[in-house]
Amino acid sequence: MILYNLELVIVVASTLLINQTAQHIPDSVSSLQTLERIAFGSCYHFAEEYSSQTTVNEPNTTDPSFIWDLVLSFSPSRLILLGDQIYVDRGREFYHRIKKYEVGNELLDIMQRRYQSFSHNIQWQSLIKSINGWSATFDDHDYGADNSDRTFKYRNESQDLFWNFTMTSDKDPLWPQERNNQTCSRPSGVFSSKIVTLAGNFTYKIVLLDTRSNKDPVGTVEGDFLGEEQWQWLEMQLLESDHKVDLILLGSSIQILPLHKLLEESWSAFPSARQRLLRLV
Repeated sequence: MILYNLELVIVVASTLLINQTAQHIPDSVSSLQTLERIAFGSCYHFAEEYSSQTTVNEPNTTDPSFIWDLVLSFSPSRLILLGDQIYVDRGREFYHRIKKYEVGNELLDIMQRRYQSFSHNIQWQSLIKSINGWSATFDDHDYGADNSDRTFKYRNESQDLFWNFTMTSDKDPLWPQERNNQTCSRPSGVFSSKIVTLAGNFTYKIVLLDTRSNKDPVGTVEGDFLGEEQWQWLEMQLLESDHKVDLILLGSSIQILPLHKLLEESWSAFPSARQRLLRLV
């Protein structure tokens, strides 16, 4: 798993540079006060065989879930997962069968089982009980197939399993009210936002994109990652925040800034979409 640690330290000058719309920093927040420690993670090589353990023994670095103990040792206040939580397509033979859509309900059963095992893992439970909350989006290996896009056969089912995972695992789930409101239309992806208010009325927003559910196939002329509904939602999240939050954390499971990626995907695959995003932020 790739792990990053961020301390949200409020320094008047840097905060004004990060968010030029911030008119002032609350007087109750001192210039060097650490308000939040946030851990970022991605690419967790999940292993079901470790999910059923009921006790925490001596650290075992061969167990992938050991990473949650390591995260907890940093004493984060919040966790943000940027995708590839369950690697549902692990295994070369299974990988090629998914690409050809030869797996049927077998794939969905594996997704559901892995999300459940993930949620019940003892180290994971210890971590989320110790922090204020967490946010997540998915990437291709959660969505269902390597480098997959909007044409993936099980697109909607994959989204539903992801939402169920976040609803049952988080203290402040991403989309509970809308899910329970029969009059609310279904969003076209797992994009989400969450506002967090800290001591001294310092407020930040977590905005996580879905770069899979509406991604155009590779080679599409003027291709896109988000789809128009998500673009409109993102613009609203950013513009509505101008006078309400001091900081916005924008997360994408696909790298935005690199222009030359040989192995992994990046937003450079669709230059127009990349420029649109950079102009917007």
